[in-house]
Amino acid sequence: MARDERSLVEILDDHHSWIADTGAGTRANLVGLDLRDMDFQGTDLRNADMRGSNLSGADFAVTDLRGANLSETVLLNADFRSALLCYVDFLIQICAAQISAKLI
Repeated sequence: MARDERSLVEILDDHHSWIADTGAGTRANLVGLDLRDMDFQGTDLRNADMRGSNLSGADFAVTDLRGANLSETVLLNADFRSALLCYVDFLIQICAAQISAKLI
């Protein structure tokens, strides 16, 4: 990310406000970012837009990803154990991803 762009923490804080429907915040736009080896464990990423991002080695265990857009992402060795993955857009090739998700 360029220096003038918001930090990941700020983006996720705004996203959580948006999810809470407080009238504040915005949907997380993580399009095209290098998020390799990031720890998203337990994070609420419902409806987040992560198209085209490199998520190799990222930890999404117990993460709520319902409705998220993960199309064209790289998920090599990403961990989705016990993640909520209903309505996730996975227009990708999944290589060595650990997926054990609750589909509700």
